[in-house]
Amino acid sequence: MTVNNNAVPKQAVLGGNGQLGKLIIKRLIANNIALININRSKGHIKHPLVTNICGDINNAQFVEKSCLHCEVVYLCASPAYADWPALFMPMIRSVIKGLENRKVKLIVADNLYMYGSHVAPLQETFNNNPLGPKAAVRAQVASFLMDQHNENGMSVSIARASDFFGPNISEALMGDNIFKAALEGKKALYVGNLDVLHSFTFIDDFADSMLLLANSPQAAGKIWHVPNSPAITPREFIKLVYQQAGKTCKINNIKGVLESLLSFVSPALKSIQETRYQRDKDFVVDSSLYKFHFIDHSTPVQQAISQTLAAYSTAE
Repeated sequence: MTVNNNAVPKQAVLGGNGQLGKLIIKRLIANNIALININRSKGHIKHPLVTNICGDINNAQFVEKSCLHCEVVYLCASPAYADWPALFMPMIRSVIKGLENRKVKLIVADNLYMYGSHVAPLQETFNNNPLGPKAAVRAQVASFLMDQHNENGMSVSIARASDFFGPNISEALMGDNIFKAALEGKKALYVGNLDVLHSFTFIDDFADSMLLLANSPQAAGKIWHVPNSPAITPREFIKLVYQQAGKTCKINNIKGVLESLLSFVSPALKSIQETRYQRDKDFVVDSSLYKFHFIDHSTPVQQAISQTLAAYSTAE
């Protein structure tokens, strides 16, 4: 454990070494806020305002001890994707047990799996309609968390994002298979229908939303869709990436029967069949509620792509 002795941290990020967690920490540091970075891995963020603690948040006593003086806790951690059905709820129960009986704001990063397939743009008021075990446990987790709001002094807010992209997001619908491929002049690889509308979340906007919810009393006890730039087809998105990279756009597209057949031999494809509907037809998110109550801070897609390409170029 590396300890910051200059201030008593009042905020903690569970999963601070992850993609979203690192961005939240970056913003807290920029605002001169002392914080605790809690992770299972040993990677540390070296900064005077950051106290790094390595441990397992499945242990409620560890959570209680690590977050003892915290007033705000950002939950960005999750089990491995394949382990969601078995391990997600036990992890969440442990976190809640560790934070109970104190006045703390819990800000939770979430996705959209629980809604299932809808024709209309997704709204926070939609009933859960999970279409598989991973979606079902996401619905269970969210319902449990909302039940904890105002219990024993705890405040809970949930931020839901769509498929996200951005700097350092390598394994994603729009990750290395698009951005790295474009910079290298190779063909993009996309799984799903290229010509349906899709809402993509720029991960920086996701991080900004987490902090905004933590600092907004009216956010407490509610689920919020983080703001996205207007929905765009994957083909249009990929063309913008290649255009900005200065390369000719060519796409290898896996969809339909081919996707079904390959999913029998590819564990990666098999793992995403539960959410295939999100890629086969329009998947649009309505974040008007968030924008009405707060602000539309979504980054224009061209700017977000530019920032992502710049980060990939620097990494090269």
